[in-house]
Amino acid sequence: MSSLWWFAREWRAGELHVLIASLALAVAMVSGISLFTDRLTLRLVGESTQFLAADTVFDAREVLDQDEWSPKLSDDLEAAQTLTFATMVQAGEDGFALVSAKAVSRQYPLRGSLKTSQTPFGDLIAADTVPEVGEVWLAPRLFPLLGVALGDSITLGKASLTVGGIIRSEPDAGGSMFDSAPRVLMRFEDIALTGVVQAASRVSYRLLLAGPEDALKDTRERLETYYQERVRVRSIDESQPSVAQALDRAERFLLLAGSVGVLLSGVAMLMAARRFGERHFAYVAVLKTLGATRLKILSLYIGLLSVVSACALAIGFALALGLELTASYILKDLITSSTDVAYPLRPFGVGLITLVVCITSFIGPSFLRLASASPLRVLRQELTLFAGLAPTDVGLAVGGLLFLTQFYTGNWILTGSLLAALSMIIVIGLLVASLVFKRLVGALPSGSAIWRLASASIQRHARANGFNVVMFGSAIMLMVLLGLVRTSLIEQWQNQLPEDAPNHFVVNLQDAEVLAFEQFLQDRGVATQASYPMSRARLIGVNERALTGSEGPERQRETNFSWTDALPEANTLLAGEWFRDDELAEVSVEGEYAQRSGIKLGDTLRYRIGSDEIDLVVTSFREVDWQSMRPNFFVLVEPSAVPPGASTYLSSFYLPASKKVMLNDLIKAFPTLTVLEIDVIIKQVQDIVASVSKAVEAVLVLIVVAGLLVLIMGVTGTLSERTHENAVLKVFGAKASGLAASVWFEFAAIGYIAGLLGVAAAEIATWGIYHTMFEGSYSGLWWLWLAVPLSSAAIMSWVGWLSCRRSVRVEPIHALRLT
Repeated sequence: MSSLWWFAREWRAGELHVLIASLALAVAMVSGISLFTDRLTLRLVGESTQFLAADTVFDAREVLDQDEWSPKLSDDLEAAQTLTFATMVQAGEDGFALVSAKAVSRQYPLRGSLKTSQTPFGDLIAADTVPEVGEVWLAPRLFPLLGVALGDSITLGKASLTVGGIIRSEPDAGGSMFDSAPRVLMRFEDIALTGVVQAASRVSYRLLLAGPEDALKDTRERLETYYQERVRVRSIDESQPSVAQALDRAERFLLLAGSVGVLLSGVAMLMAARRFGERHFAYVAVLKTLGATRLKILSLYIGLLSVVSACALAIGFALALGLELTASYILKDLITSSTDVAYPLRPFGVGLITLVVCITSFIGPSFLRLASASPLRVLRQELTLFAGLAPTDVGLAVGGLLFLTQFYTGNWILTGSLLAALSMIIVIGLLVASLVFKRLVGALPSGSAIWRLASASIQRHARANGFNVVMFGSAIMLMVLLGLVRTSLIEQWQNQLPEDAPNHFVVNLQDAEVLAFEQFLQDRGVATQASYPMSRARLIGVNERALTGSEGPERQRETNFSWTDALPEANTLLAGEWFRDDELAEVSVEGEYAQRSGIKLGDTLRYRIGSDEIDLVVTSFREVDWQSMRPNFFVLVEPSAVPPGASTYLSSFYLPASKKVMLNDLIKAFPTLTVLEIDVIIKQVQDIVASVSKAVEAVLVLIVVAGLLVLIMGVTGTLSERTHENAVLKVFGAKASGLAASVWFEFAAIGYIAGLLGVAAAEIATWGIYHTMFEGSYSGLWWLWLAVPLSSAAIMSWVGWLSCRRSVRVEPIHALRLT
């Protein structure tokens, strides 16, 4: 008897359908999610290089001689150079402006693209070229400031250069927001012609490299060895924190969703395997009567299970590829790459491990028990669905679930929360089976014949119904848990970046201009955030200890700081107290900045502000929400401690795209202002939130499918027994309508109790998950205790009727012949 022949024969029975479907679903979910997150990570590595304009960057304070570094590059690397410096430009006789000039080589950028526009503050256009030799591109606010147009000439040093374009953004411009001078983009070859950059000039030079990882590593080692401290190296690990945080939360949630899906699929596997085992006890008895040995029977069923596993693995991997392609299609406008990303092997290994664990924990015990079954026990019909659930079976199933949950999430607290919730459902489900279904139901008044039939059926199937309550309760718990976490997670993302988040910052705002600036925006219907004073300071000493080093905690640090009486929004005190001692010059420091600098509460910090030096006592540490898109500072000083002197103000506002042209009027009214447009960054983060939310909702579809498998297997487990009972009841005069109504009542009661258990367990698990994975707090939702049990009762009664309707409608003579 071949395994394939037996597989074809058993396919008609139905249990193999559910076994293969549940196994394939488990493999598809974990492999698909893992494949999606792995390929997404690879894409993001490629995308993150756009924020450096290269794969690796060498920063220096002097121009590195190309004759020195060029021979040390690997053959398959691309290279580009940039040089940034401050200078004055002139247009006509009266047009002067201090600018930040950036000279770039022809190959720039190696990653990402320049953004230009045809008019100042117009629609963005991706550029695939750089300025020609003898040409410059100007930032939008230089046009009204200098009074020039495209095609005019400006003077930069000794050179006269033609205005050939409008530069809006550069991929590697994400340094300091307070590099306030407007940009002039020019060619590297024109530097010598201007005569501006001399030996002692203050410049920022960058050597950009891109290419294969191995070649980059070798080249980096050679250049670092040669230049030593003259260069600082940055790699593709640097990216935007807003994007990284949103995707990190999405990955956590998708892994949790995968765990939930496998748990539900495991429940369906366990129920299908139990049903398969019960039906095959008679086959085993016949085979043993004909002389088949235990080893022969084991080989037959292992062969059958091998065919089932191979089918499930193939279907699961195919579904995983489809899931990954679907998720990638949803995010196609968000994540793009210039080269194809290869499929990694790790996700398929995760799927294979899932398959092996599922077979070992959920399916294997039922198959193994068949080989040791006594023919006499089978012929005496001494088996029911729940009675055969041995403690070892339960232990293996729970152990497999815990192993897989820990394997996917790597979080023992989360695993413990799910274990506690599942344990509660199992214990209470068993109590329900022994107390409610056996005793309480029989003690209730029997007012109608329908209720008498339903209560009698509940008592007859007390153990099976208790098992169903455990399984349905687990399924409901996991789906409610996923829904709760998903809803709150998406709300967190959306609240993090509301639609009206500030998308423009203004720096270089003078004290005398603050009121006029705010009135200018109000007259045009634009709301402003609070304006913060800002100045520059250098940390030169800590606790009477002068800082003289160039690296680590001993080096001097220059930073922007502000002063305010009240704790700003998006700031939370971590330790200490806010300013309140009038006799003490106080300072509040951002927590991570303090940790990097070795600063502790009570330390005295000496800052140099211009020509003044002040001592400030650290009285608090703050946590700053840098994702809030509001003005935030590492250092906040008590206002009375700030020495008088020159300072500027920083403000922000939200400006819709339809009002972009207003920026031209703003620059004309306040020529010294610098407007920083961050609406592109905000839109990117908002696109991530929207797109990943769609991907999360798509994963929920698979979870619902797994839950339906659990429901169907639980109901069909007692189908043959119910068919026989209904046939007997029809012999004694029971009507099909009465039997149908009793089925509705019976399964409604089971569904209601399972719903109550599921909600209770989901609330407990959600509380644990909020306090571990998402670092938040959770308060229960009272309406769940009404909606879920009632919905569960309705769904269970409907599914129960659909599954049992044949047993209700079958003629007595046909049902009796089946026995």
